[in-house]
Amino acid sequence: MLVIGLIALQLVITLTGLALLWRRVDLLGAELTRLRSGLEERAAVRPEQRKTAAASGAAAALSEWRARVDKEIRAMGRTDAAPEPLAPALRPETAREIAVTCALAAPAIGLAFAAPLPAIVAAALVIAAAVALISLRSAWRDTAWFATIGGGAWALAGLLAGVGGAHTALFCDGLVVAAGAGLLRARLGRPSGPGAALALLMAVAALTAGAQLGLIGSTGVAFGLIVALAAAFGAAALRLEWIHMTAFIGAGAGLFVLSSQPGADVWFTPAAVWAGMWFLALAFVRVPELGPRGLLVAATGTIAPMFAVSALYRARHGLETPYAAAGGFAALALCFAMLLVLAARRQKHLADLHLTLWALGASASGSLATAILLITPAPAYPSVFAVLALGAVALNERWPDRFWSASAAAFALAAAGFGANSAAAFEALNSPWPPVFVALAAFTAPAAIAGAAAHFAKTRAPIAGAILEACAILGAAAALSAWTRLAFSDGAPALQGVSFVESGAHAALWLIAALVLGARARRSGAPVRNTLAVVLTACGAGVSFAALIAWLAPWWGADLTTPAYLHPPLGFAAPAAALWAHWIYWRHTDKPRRARWSFAAASVLTAAAITLELVWRGDFGAAWTPLALGAGAFAIAAGLNFVPGLATRRMNRDRRLPTLTIVPPVPPADAPRKKNAPSVEKTN
Repeated sequence: MLVIGLIALQLVITLTGLALLWRRVDLLGAELTRLRSGLEERAAVRPEQRKTAAASGAAAALSEWRARVDKEIRAMGRTDAAPEPLAPALRPETAREIAVTCALAAPAIGLAFAAPLPAIVAAALVIAAAVALISLRSAWRDTAWFATIGGGAWALAGLLAGVGGAHTALFCDGLVVAAGAGLLRARLGRPSGPGAALALLMAVAALTAGAQLGLIGSTGVAFGLIVALAAAFGAAALRLEWIHMTAFIGAGAGLFVLSSQPGADVWFTPAAVWAGMWFLALAFVRVPELGPRGLLVAATGTIAPMFAVSALYRARHGLETPYAAAGGFAALALCFAMLLVLAARRQKHLADLHLTLWALGASASGSLATAILLITPAPAYPSVFAVLALGAVALNERWPDRFWSASAAAFALAAAGFGANSAAAFEALNSPWPPVFVALAAFTAPAAIAGAAAHFAKTRAPIAGAILEACAILGAAAALSAWTRLAFSDGAPALQGVSFVESGAHAALWLIAALVLGARARRSGAPVRNTLAVVLTACGAGVSFAALIAWLAPWWGADLTTPAYLHPPLGFAAPAAALWAHWIYWRHTDKPRRARWSFAAASVLTAAAITLELVWRGDFGAAWTPLALGAGAFAIAAGLNFVPGLATRRMNRDRRLPTLTIVPPVPPADAPRKKNAPSVEKTN
């Protein structure tokens, strides 16, 4: 019944095509008849009414043609005075289309002789391939879509009939031949749509057959050959890059289908490696030639092998251990670097590669970073990315380009992110890494490396240098806090909480770091240092005032005696001393706003330290005595803020009287030399 249905479908399609062609022939005949009647009407006009020589020539030609027709009629034995209209002949284009349609439908005759359906479909696909190649000639160009439609219809018929068994290879051979012809038609012909559509239909048919019968076999080989040919033809010309991208997507779809089929544990590894290496090989061939125009080929040539190695490692197919996967990514990084060098050698400058440089450089950097991270402990990730940022800065010094500066900034931000993530491992109770190692590898070393990178990146990459400097400063602050935490917790931060004095020590260190940054920012004019100085000052003062509020609540009473050898008033005295240093420096450098805020915070924390000292000693006669003295200390601190002259060194600095300076006038060049009276000039 299926065969009868296919025969009926083929006959319906053929009859429909013939009916459309016959209708077209009728229309052409009617058009010829109308033109002939027009010529006869023009010939009936009297000669004296003809005004131009062109009309006379047309009438003479018409008379000669009628005489020739009458002669031919008489020779055939007809005596009619008026010849009948001749039947219109077929146009050559119509004849070619009819011939192509008949050729594509001819394999259906094999069904009447009980020929194997795969053989019939394969023969039809070969005919479609031949038609696609014949359409390269200008006279047969209109038959290109006939090959596409016919090949797609026969491939669909083969899939619906369930081609399989011993004749599957024959069907797959037909698919490959038709796809190859379509790709050749797309490469050599204009337009490229019919050939590319034929190749796409054949690839879809091969993938569908592989999903039904399994890609491990002839269907998988056919699909792989079609994808390889499409990738190669797409990379050969810029106008066919979309075919190359389609082949890349098709390769990913084929690997996805293969991964869920039986036997994938054996064949997935070679298939993935083959796909990745094929696209990488195409990139090695075409990217050096294309240069800045080879972005798409470079992207597919780097993404495909990286995806292959990642899939193999994740699925434990060939790359079971991290060291094996790291070796694979390191090899890819070396290949990408070689490809970048080959592409840059054909350009005058490295920057002439434009986005191709970004694709190859990002792939090489990402592969190298992945290889290092696979075999590096987690707390050392910030150090790894800091080293990569330093390497990017060094490359920018040798070959200046925005890519290297952007890479350095990206690596610095990644190092900062991993450093923030390592803070949890520093405080974790069941962490496999010692706290000292975490403090050294996650905070101290990255801060030092980022600082060195920022020093070298200031001239050629100011934005990247600013980001590196910010990461170095924040990393240094985190390192100070980490080592302070280790010192107060006796090397076991997970076992001891943050005490009252320790919070004051952290705040004091941040305030001292902010003062150093502010002093250096005032000399060099660095906005990053100035901004982070304000941020660290706010953090230190905020922590101190939060501790003050918690002590007054009192929420921190239990932590005042932990550990016992620490004097609790130091929790307020240490940040107060740092803030007094702020006040002295900013007042000396004529920064009234910072000096005033520093004085206010220092006076309040000093009053809090005095009050806590009085309460802590508790050797007064009455219980209200230390409270009264503490209230007096806070009152004095509040009153001192209204004393004039606290923010600047000099009183009424902006109200100084102008001074008079005697400056002798400059005589003109041609004036005789003589003594002039001194003049008075007003200056500030």
